[in-house]
Amino acid sequence: MVRGSMQRDQSFAFFEFKALTASRLLRTHGKGTLANWVPASGHGTVRRSSNIYFALSGLTRAYHRARGLCEENR
Repeated sequence: MVRGSMQRDQSFAFFEFKALTASRLLRTHGKGTLANWVPASGHGTVRRSSNIYFALSGLTRAYHRARGLCEENR
């Protein structure tokens, strides 16, 4: 489940992925994309969109590097 929000007069949005975990993303082995479909808004400001894609390339390496840095700085 994804919850999105957008501020009035802003050209960007925030997405909160509620059921997505790092372990699920790591199963991709850093390949492919994560697609997020944006429906039209009730007031017509946002028209129906096709998917927005987030590349997963480099995710595995970045995750392990970040985790290592956290463990080093405990």
